[in-house]
Amino acid sequence: MTRRYLIVDDDLGRFDGRYKPVATRVRGSSSDIVFTPAYAPSRAIEILSERGDEFSGVLADCDLNATRADVVADKQVRVEDSGGRGYMLSTGLGVLDWVHRNLPGVATWALIDTSATHAPLYTSAASLWLGAKPMDVNRFRDTDEHVANLVAELDNPRDPLHLNPLWPVVKHSTALFDQLMNKTHQGVETLDWLGAMATLTRRNYGPGGFTARLGERLQQITGREITVHRHRLAAFLAGWQVLLAEMYYGFSIDDEVISWDDWPMVDEAEIRADRRKQDLSHWDHFNPFTDFLGARPECGQFLTAADVRTALRHYRERTGTEIGP
Repeated sequence: MTRRYLIVDDDLGRFDGRYKPVATRVRGSSSDIVFTPAYAPSRAIEILSERGDEFSGVLADCDLNATRADVVADKQVRVEDSGGRGYMLSTGLGVLDWVHRNLPGVATWALIDTSATHAPLYTSAASLWLGAKPMDVNRFRDTDEHVANLVAELDNPRDPLHLNPLWPVVKHSTALFDQLMNKTHQGVETLDWLGAMATLTRRNYGPGGFTARLGERLQQITGREITVHRHRLAAFLAGWQVLLAEMYYGFSIDDEVISWDDWPMVDEAEIRADRRKQDLSHWDHFNPFTDFLGARPECGQFLTAADVRTALRHYRERTGTEIGP
């Protein structure tokens, strides 16, 4: 029996160099599979809307270059959320969320290069919110061992523990991501704070510095006027940083990219207990939210994308999850 999988990936070279050879190797066998390409969210939704029941699974890369101005017109697609409201779908997570709601019998995987800076964010969100499994693109290798392992997981997507080498890492990061997302400060949830900070760099702090610019970004995201207080933010920033760092440890991101040596040593409990330490000076030299996440457009795009925020809302609606204090 031939099983079909939709691969949503804008990297044309990967389809010819990785995905197609794997399918070719097992063609005609009992594990016969066909990979259908979709190079943009718009094409993925078009295919799935027309013949979604033909597919056993969907594998979607996160960064599909569908949020960049020069390609946005033909790559993004407008879809409806669970309440019938329209929003723009632009990321792999958005595609997987659409599949989760509209084709619940279709298995989903978050396709990722584990060295990508947004890999921990994407795989953790996909795992927590959608039950999607992580899939390292480097597993698509034209060798008997790699193909057999990969095909076995595609055949049995609900039992990846002994098949998927990335699963233990993502299982750990997902638990941390859950803690990270289940926080608020000044009535604003973590995703909004991270999204605001990840679109800032030291070069664009502007007049008023970090807190003033951060308040402006938060207002753009939430529609509320928010005054950021330096001393109140410090402890929360420390707590977020600890969780973010632990999330990233298991992934193969280059040390020069993530700059571990530059991350400040901070302790949330210590800062909360000592008013003298309740200041943002801890991050004067390096702020991982702006100097790491903010320096990587793919992180900012993921954290601010409309379909990512919609996926989070859908998750909370389904599970009845209430955000913590």
